[in-house]
Amino acid sequence: MTNFSDDGGTVRHAGVFVKPMIPIGDKSNVYGLVGLAKTTTQGRLQRTDATTLALGAGVEFDLSKDSPKEGRYNREFDGKGDQEKGLGLFVDYEKMVVKSGAPSLDALSAGITYDF
Repeated sequence: MTNFSDDGGTVRHAGVFVKPMIPIGDKSNVYGLVGLAKTTTQGRLQRTDATTLALGAGVEFDLSKDSPKEGRYNREFDGKGDQEKGLGLFVDYEKMVVKSGAPSLDALSAGITYDF
């Protein structure tokens, strides 16, 4: 969900996404985002009120130190960065509105995650 205001314009964006991931090592994944989103703009921006396809891609990094207890992990572990517990970082890009004639409404996001 995005609620962003700048220079007399406001962008509101909320969506539901599928996030397929591919591990690229023991501590990282690349992923795609495919979803349905509602996006509106107000103020000085080109008017948009669309419920449409939204696409994106990103990468996440696991910062945890998952280790075995008594020779076993606390859940099945395949050695990939997508199954460990603890803190992680992500960076992703999203094209909020995939529609002909729509203004460029793109977002770059970064954040901290916690997997439990």
